Amino acid sequence: MLTDKQKQHIHDLAVAEITEAMADIRHKTGNERIYAFALGLVEYPCGFFCAANTVEALAQSLEQDDDNEEDSIWFWYPSEWVYDGQFTDNRVHQAIKVIGEHLDDDDQIGYAQLRHDYQECLIAALQTCDTQGIFGAERARGEMVLFLHYVDIFDEDVDDQSSAILNPPALHHAFLQRWDEETSGSLKATLLGWVDELYED
Repeated sequence: MLTDKQKQHIHDLAVAEITEAMADIRHKTGNERIYAFALGLVEYPCGFFCAANTVEALAQSLEQDDDNEEDSIWFWYPSEWVYDGQFTDNRVHQAIKVIGEHLDDDDQIGYAQLRHDYQECLIAALQTCDTQGIFGAERARGEMVLFLHYVDIFDEDVDDQSSAILNPPALHHAFLQRWDEETSGSLKATLLGWVDELYED
C-alpha cells in the first residue's frame, strides 16, 4: 500500500515526533524511573500518542486504587498512564490521513494493508530512536519496555507482536508474562519489587 518513499517519509516524521515527545516526558518525570514507553493507536490509521509510565507514578496509582483486582490497568494500559509526551506538529497524522483519504470507505483490504504498513513504519521509527539512545539509561539497562498498543482494543495482539521486534529476548519474555505477578521474572513481579523498594528507602 505505502510506497518505499512514503514509508521513509512517515518513518522520519515519526522519529522526530517520538524524539520530541520523549524529551517532554523526561522533563515531566525528572528523576523518576521509566519502565515503559508506548505508542497509542486506534483502528483507523491516523496519528499516534506517546505515553510512558514510571515506577513512582505506578506506586501512586496503586496506592490510590481501591479495587486491587483491576490494578493491571495501571501497569500496561498507556491511556491510563500518568505521562504523555507532546510534540509540536502532528505531521504523521496529516501524512497518513492524506494517504487514507484515497481509499474507499468500504475498502477493508486497503485499510488493512495501510494499517500494516503504518505499524511497520512506527516500529522502525522506535528502533531508530532506540539506536540513537533517545530512551536513556533505563533502556540501556534493559529496564524499559517498548511496544505499540491499540487504545480501542482493535488488535490486542499488537502489544506482544511489537514487543518481540522492539525488545531484547529476555525483556520480551518478561513482557509476555506481564499480567502474572506470581511468576518470578515476569515484568509485573519485577515492577512490584521496585515499588516495594520505594517504600524501603
